[in-house]
Amino acid sequence: MRNKNDSYFNIFPFILGSILCIVMLLFFLISESEKILISTYFLVALSFIIQGLNFIPTASLLFHDNKLTFQNGIVKKTIEIEKVASFSINDDSITFSIREQEEKIILQHLELNGSEIKNIDYFLKKNVKLKN
Repeated sequence: MRNKNDSYFNIFPFILGSILCIVMLLFFLISESEKILISTYFLVALSFIIQGLNFIPTASLLFHDNKLTFQNGIVKKTIEIEKVASFSINDDSITFSIREQEEKIILQHLELNGSEIKNIDYFLKKNVKLKN
């Protein structure tokens, strides 16, 4: 799943890589020495651009051992399946109501589109058997 910071992390390698490529090309044309070092930095800049193409979202929702584990960056939460009373999905959050506790666990700062919401809803309905 994508979170709100992913759009920043997705574009950052392109910006940094492009700037470094331009600077290293200028240094290569201007400088008379250190061509190997400049070429190495140019290759590093190209690797940043390629890294931007190979983007992996940072938020995940996993089902394992009758528990749902959500990770968004360094924030990690685990919810026991039996304790989930209901859930709702929006474009920026997933909310779980917990049985017998009047508590809600909200997974925030997401950036979900329609197909992702549909996939998450299917995943949760398949793995979380809600008791009425």
